[in-house]
Amino acid sequence: MELLQPQQTRTIGGTEDGMSDYIEREAAIAEFSNAGSAFVYGDHCRAIVSRLNAIPAADVREVKRGKWVFDCERQMHDGWTYRQYHCTECGFQMVGGIHNYCPNCGAEMRDKED
Repeated sequence: MELLQPQQTRTIGGTEDGMSDYIEREAAIAEFSNAGSAFVYGDHCRAIVSRLNAIPAADVREVKRGKWVFDCERQMHDGWTYRQYHCTECGFQMVGGIHNYCPNCGAEMRDKED
């Protein structure tokens, strides 16, 4: 087992934008278990499954991504005209300024459609 010094880091996997890849432990174990007779010789498979089970689970959740879609312009009682948008993920309507996330469902908003 390779030990890393405190200032050393090592990246395994990941994506082009620097985000980590997260996989399901059960799917990885099933892949090794179903590899067939070419892999199951000796204790190699059991050792890999044991090491996979020993890795702590990451605290992750799926990230929702949506867009603000323009609905209409609304004349308000203060005399100002505001644009109304809705979230593509949950339909939440936002009047006036829009945010980089939906306050209703938490979706990350990358763009808006006019």
